[in-house]
Amino acid sequence: MKKLLIATRNPGKLFEISNFLSELPVQIVSLKDLNIIDEVKEDGRTYVENSVKKAVFYAKKSGLPTIADDGGIEIDALDGAPGVRSRRYFGKDGKEATDEEIIEAMKHLIKKLPANKLDATFKVVITLALPNGKTFSVDGEVRGILKEPHLKLL
Repeated sequence: MKKLLIATRNPGKLFEISNFLSELPVQIVSLKDLNIIDEVKEDGRTYVENSVKKAVFYAKKSGLPTIADDGGIEIDALDGAPGVRSRRYFGKDGKEATDEEIIEAMKHLIKKLPANKLDATFKVVITLALPNGKTFSVDGEVRGILKEPHLKLL
């Protein structure tokens, strides 16, 4: 059976993508399964740049077709921030924020914004990269109103 790498360390994201692809005749593997500890610096100016960069890096590293993504929340009241810089926007001392830190920062932000200023768009780009460097990307977005976030534990 052919393998497909899902390039994330987020267990929730790995579960969701694996579940979505469960009908395909491929064996889903993770970075952890392959003992890949290398990190890719997400320094692109767009979600596409970051998604492609991660997918290509891990496809070449593993020799496997690889799916990676990048996404972020764009808050109207903040003129589209934090956007592609979500981890850096909420990070401290120049470090990228963890999922938990982003959740806490969003909780505080939501409390500070007026109720009529909570419109936002979540955007994501998903890329499939082949080990030869060829890529295929798709994007999507969901428009809505910010509510108190939480981490879904699996």
